[in-house]
Amino acid sequence: MAAGTQVIVGAASSSVSLKVIDKIASAGVVMFSPANTSDQFVCYPDKGMYFRTAPTDVLQAQAVAQLISDDGGQRVAIMALNDPYGTGLADNIEKNLIDSGVPSDQIEKIIYDPNAQSFNSEVDQVKNFNPDAVALVGFEESAKIITRMHEVGIGPSDGMAMYGVDGNMGNALGESVAKPLLDTMQGTTPLTDVGAAFQDRLKAVNPPDRLQLRRRVVRRGGDLSARCRAGEVDGRYGHRSQHQQRHRRWHQVHVLCRVPAVGEGGNRHRLRRHHR
Repeated sequence: MAAGTQVIVGAASSSVSLKVIDKIASAGVVMFSPANTSDQFVCYPDKGMYFRTAPTDVLQAQAVAQLISDDGGQRVAIMALNDPYGTGLADNIEKNLIDSGVPSDQIEKIIYDPNAQSFNSEVDQVKNFNPDAVALVGFEESAKIITRMHEVGIGPSDGMAMYGVDGNMGNALGESVAKPLLDTMQGTTPLTDVGAAFQDRLKAVNPPDRLQLRRRVVRRGGDLSARCRAGEVDGRYGHRSQHQQRHRRWHQVHVLCRVPAVGEGGNRHRLRRHHR
């Protein structure tokens, strides 16, 4: 910002953005994240300077909980890393499972340190709880957790119904875990099917296009903080007067994908699940 930067793209991590958003907003600089999903950004007092193109985890949690319920999960362990992304998504998954009819005493939520050398104690907690489904909210450490789960006989390839999220449902997981260990694992990731033509145009974008994007965002945004407080905007992600109308309209435009995990860097096959 000392160099006169007017727009900052990022951060990708919600926890990183939360550490810097106040300083950036107070400086009058636009902050634009393509990946922040924490629900802490909904109506955040950002002086109208923060934007994101990723949907809040409130929506992904609904999809994960519905996926577990549709598959018959009735005793669920939720493992989540200890940061705003992990705990926020875990809390919302738990809430939606309870709303779907799973008793609260049939849900075990385990929050872990993603930088830990070992996840043995957390995996032992899961095994002792004896769930019929496990939701794992994490990033690259998910590989160690799944490997340990297999070592104690409760991994997805051992018959455990296992569900990942956008933080770990990618080819990197398949490259870090022996391929058979991910058999039957499923997960969700926010996705808009924009088509190959749009993606090609995005890859070819040049500096004038980025400048135009910035101008459109600032001009159309206005004082979004005030509009958010008035109930007109949900986390910079659409203009609706009623909460349910906002979420129903979002589901008509976007999809949350049921993504079977794969190994060795193969392409992921997406089965789109529309939630209306």
